[in-house]
Amino acid sequence: MSKKRIKPSGSSVYHITSRIAHKEFLLDNDEKSIFVNIMRRAAVFSGVEILTYCIMSNHFHILVRVPKREEIDDNTLLQRVRVLYGEEKFEKLLMQFKQWEDCNLQVRIDETLAKFRERMYDISEFAKTLKHYASNSYNKRNKHEGTLWSGRFSSTIVEDNQKTLMAVGAYIDLNPVRAKMVDHPGQYAWSGFGAAQIGSDTAREGLQNMLHDKSWKNAVGASSTHLRCSAVSVRTRADTRVVFPVPAYPQSTKT
Repeated sequence: MSKKRIKPSGSSVYHITSRIAHKEFLLDNDEKSIFVNIMRRAAVFSGVEILTYCIMSNHFHILVRVPKREEIDDNTLLQRVRVLYGEEKFEKLLMQFKQWEDCNLQVRIDETLAKFRERMYDISEFAKTLKHYASNSYNKRNKHEGTLWSGRFSSTIVEDNQKTLMAVGAYIDLNPVRAKMVDHPGQYAWSGFGAAQIGSDTAREGLQNMLHDKSWKNAVGASSTHLRCSAVSVRTRADTRVVFPVPAYPQSTKT
């Protein structure tokens, strides 16, 4: 029997990870980009905040804040469903709702909306949604059968303070440096820090939320400093890394 996952009441931060089945390296650069897009859609639907992340070829890391559950109106709920589903699937859902309404089956609509609400503000439901959509997406495009993932996702509750979040965030963003894929975490586009350097507004917002600082200048300065210090230990262990300078950041983009 699997161990029940601990879920504190109120807002909580988790470091979650999951690996590709059979330890295969299936996520090339295009697949990583698709995964990030699915992750963003799942986060909007679930009402969670992605603080930072790193998508590797055979596993992923995500630092995510799950806010305290709150009530949302039907319009907001449907907008979140629309983001997750995409236009075509969402239009089919609306057509189904219209058929139920015409048949005086409002109860079916209410039940469906209630099920959507139950999936929000929950770390297990977020991870389940993300892995399900990512697996289906990969299978359709690559003629792959079965689950993409090796078992359940792993999760660790993280103290929601700047010092702890910076430490965990640095560990996540330095994954490609430890793997000797890049010399600087800002060179890796499929991580929170790398996407922020490229100019992603959503990645920058995640770093700001991680550091509890609404100023992008302050957030990137603190994050870069901590990453430089953390990289020293990476260099010491691998004897191949260098301490990197604070990069110059281009104009932001909506990604």
